[in-house]
Amino acid sequence: MNGPNSATTGLGLWLQNELREGAVMIDVSANVGDYTALAARAVGLVGHVYAFEPAPENVARLHERFDALPQSLFGFPPKAH
Repeated sequence: MNGPNSATTGLGLWLQNELREGAVMIDVSANVGDYTALAARAVGLVGHVYAFEPAPENVARLHERFDALPQSLFGFPPKAH
């Protein structure tokens, strides 16, 4: 986790308590993916997390963090032209 105590914030706790294995989660304005990572752990390998982020530098960081993980777990929309 990069963010300060992301797992213990209200949203972080909600993600951990409410998301279940196999769920689909959409992270809009994902930033560098702290909540994306929490959601990924919660939904497991049969779930899916879609991360949307408008800032190119943050999109690059999302790819650095998550591209090595199973393809079925994450979806990053293509750049808008």
